[in-house]
Amino acid sequence: MEIFNLIQGSDEWHAFRKINLPASEAPVVMGCGLFEAKNAHDLAMYRLGIKDMVVSEFKQFLFDEGHRMEEMARPLVEAIIDDQLSPIVGRRVIDGLPLSASLDGRTFAGDILFEHKKWNPKLADQIDRRNLDPGYYWQLEQQLLVSGAKKVVFVTSDGSYQNFKFLIYEAVPGRADELIKGWKRYLEIETTYRTKDERWESLVAPCVDIELQVAELQAQIKTLKAQLNLTPLIQFAQSKGLDSMAGERYAIRKVVTRGELDEDLLMQALGVSSLDAFRKNPKEYWKGSLV
Repeated sequence: MEIFNLIQGSDEWHAFRKINLPASEAPVVMGCGLFEAKNAHDLAMYRLGIKDMVVSEFKQFLFDEGHRMEEMARPLVEAIIDDQLSPIVGRRVIDGLPLSASLDGRTFAGDILFEHKKWNPKLADQIDRRNLDPGYYWQLEQQLLVSGAKKVVFVTSDGSYQNFKFLIYEAVPGRADELIKGWKRYLEIETTYRTKDERWESLVAPCVDIELQVAELQAQIKTLKAQLNLTPLIQFAQSKGLDSMAGERYAIRKVVTRGELDEDLLMQALGVSSLDAFRKNPKEYWKGSLV
């Protein structure tokens, strides 16, 4: 395995994932995606930039919480295996496929891996029954394939002993071959969305120029917004016992927004695999984006 000195979540790490085939996307390639992308066609749309992967503040909070819990759980796993674990990013080219894996932990000898998931009672039940959903085990299969390790300590926890479940996962014969076939099918699907028509460049040139100007203006607006300091106005309004106030040329008000809905939790609560039946009539329109 080729090792890369990358910090998970950094711009360099995201760029690395874009040019390789990450283990976290293996379940999607195999049609078992647990999040926005459910299958290879969905994945192609996101990886090619046709669809935007929107990370809301709530989802970013969940990601950050998951990483915090992972850090707390690592010493617990080290105690179980009586060895130290270090996060690592690696890649192995197999049958021309640049397969990669961002490992939550690997022993110095490289024989044991650590993979952590935020505490999830349903996942904990799967671990107790030793019957993982494919949405989890395909990622583990690729991690083992890329790293050459013998097994993965797969954990769901909140970082405490009280909510901590684990199992030892070892590669199942035949799954690695199926995974390689799955990635090859994915690349074939990806090519169906790509155009090699020479006219494309001349057609997109005006759009790219405008999009770049828009991006530059948005960056300028973001910089200006960061300089906007409402604190003195807020303190002044609060001193008057008000949550809204207007004067010459400017007004302020306290805004309370509803939190975003977690679609995954909603589907679990309703016992459905999709919320499409609850959506209003869809609107059709075309959208362009830089890639």
